[in-house]
Amino acid sequence: MDASFYKLFSALALAGSFSFFVLGVGVAFRWIKFPDLTGDGSFALGGAITARLIAEGAPIGFAIFFAVIGGCIAGLGTAAMHRYLRVPKILAGVLMMMALYTVNLRVLGRPNLPIPRSSGIFSMVGDAIGSSLALQIFLIIVSIAILGYFLLYVFLESRTGLFLRISGASHSVSVSYGVSPLQTLLGLSIANGLIALSGSLVAQHSYSADIHMGFGQLIVAVAALFIGMTLFRRPTVSNLLLASISGSVIYMLLIQFSLEFGIQTQDFRLISTLIVLGAISIAALTGKGESLRRGVDAFGL
Repeated sequence: MDASFYKLFSALALAGSFSFFVLGVGVAFRWIKFPDLTGDGSFALGGAITARLIAEGAPIGFAIFFAVIGGCIAGLGTAAMHRYLRVPKILAGVLMMMALYTVNLRVLGRPNLPIPRSSGIFSMVGDAIGSSLALQIFLIIVSIAILGYFLLYVFLESRTGLFLRISGASHSVSVSYGVSPLQTLLGLSIANGLIALSGSLVAQHSYSADIHMGFGQLIVAVAALFIGMTLFRRPTVSNLLLASISGSVIYMLLIQFSLEFGIQTQDFRLISTLIVLGAISIAALTGKGESLRRGVDAFGL
């Protein structure tokens, strides 16, 4: 395969993996109005659990499942600190993120744990596809994304999902609809489960899990979600899903183009800032700044 196509498919596959992180941020920030900062730790936790279980010889489906469960427990811990210990939302996320650093280090056993190229979901089904590695990874990620997004859409449109979305409204509205305050625990569990799934897929994509792999990724996810919101502004379930995947794809492609022009990896945070500023400026210049502002407010950002 041509090198350019290899890089393109690799970037798209990474975008598909990372879109679950963006979606998790959207669920926490939008539906339950909880500015959760646990994400960096949950992302690394998903990768750490996956790498450790694969290293121990566990089936890949087993490893991914428990990575998601680990993320759900982390989100549940953050929500419990806020609800039962009255810890402020942002501080609860920070405390959980700090605790997860130690947890992740214990799970990995060392700062970095490689994943053999013969292991992982890409190797498990890649031989059946019979094409180049980059295309294999891309097709697998697309399949996982379609299935995951479909299941989440069905859930969010269900009665339980409706109550979850209502829980992010004002307290009086939630009470009038009979929504249990425990929906916050469910919402953060789902959000961090999605983020941990993203960490698991990214770790398999890069064939390693690192204790620092989640550092700064929450800001990147917010940037990607913001980009997607410039295209899909109405705060509906379908638009949240579309904003997550489109924002991730656009962000990763912009990063890939930056690398092609010789931008160094240490400059990525600056590039992220410029990308978000560019999205805001384009919306303002095209006369859509007000609708974008309402969309941002609706998503809780």
